[in-house]
Amino acid sequence: MIASHVLLSHFLAPIITMNMAGSRHRSIKLVKCLWAGELPLRQAFWQYAVGYGLLINLVTSLAFLALLTNDANIALVALAFALPIPYNFVMAVAVWRSADRYSGLKTWADLARIGTVIWMVALTIA
Repeated sequence: MIASHVLLSHFLAPIITMNMAGSRHRSIKLVKCLWAGELPLRQAFWQYAVGYGLLINLVTSLAFLALLTNDANIALVALAFALPIPYNFVMAVAVWRSADRYSGLKTWADLARIGTVIWMVALTIA
């Protein structure tokens, strides 16, 4: 569990770091940019939806399984299962909106939308 915490804190540092001056402001600005679809589609899709999405869902799935197999309180088990859902939702919206702004082939934007929705649903139920 310690290794997963180290991985989680390392990869999510750009998003959740709040201990340095101005980093909270940058984190909030990043989330606002993601929500508005202002990041390039390639970055929103590959870095945030696929990369960080896989990492967050993997760590929370491992926590869920560990809690479940150790007969933990059902509220903790439910929390571990539900924890990545808001992230998955925000990433689906971020990619969808970034695809609206994409200036390349419409096919890539459509594939990113479809792929993200399928990916986030699969990560949520897996």
